[in-house]
Amino acid sequence: MTTAEQKARLYSLLLKLAAEDLAVQVDRVADVRDLPVDVRDEIADVLGHEAALRGFDRYDRRTRYGEELGGLIKALGLDE
Repeated sequence: MTTAEQKARLYSLLLKLAAEDLAVQVDRVADVRDLPVDVRDEIADVLGHEAALRGFDRYDRRTRYGEELGGLIKALGLDE
């Protein structure tokens, strides 16, 4: 997924899952790694919560959606 695709997907998910202000902040930057660390942490928390709720199948295996959420969390660059 390209940076632009990641940004668009994050924006869309955050509109559904969190306060609109997080989505707006994502929309204002070219790359989500340009966001302040505290904002990226908050986004990672939202995505992590969603992954815990809907990112696994009934056998506790990660679903495609769970993989996507994991990729978006990684794209935030918090582990660097």
